[in-house]
Amino acid sequence: MAIRVRLLGDLRRFVESDTLEIEGGERSLGAALDELVRGHPRLGQELFDDQGRLHYAVVLMTSGRRALWPGDKERLIEDGGELMLTRFHTGG
Repeated sequence: MAIRVRLLGDLRRFVESDTLEIEGGERSLGAALDELVRGHPRLGQELFDDQGRLHYAVVLMTSGRRALWPGDKERLIEDGGELMLTRFHTGG
């Protein structure tokens, strides 16, 4: 099976679709993001800064639960589970 990756908001413009799949079954949040960034380097630039830190505005959810970075880096995403990524925007 696979892990489904949903991209919401402006992150969709960095890949061909708003839904991607990471083949190979269960993996940690960190491993899933590593694979996603390898396959979509432009998206990776939007998610992480030059030091490899997640940008402050990026929101991660795994199977409906908020994930914090890097604290939840080792959280497992089950085979058939979902990783959702979005960003919040502020301004006036």
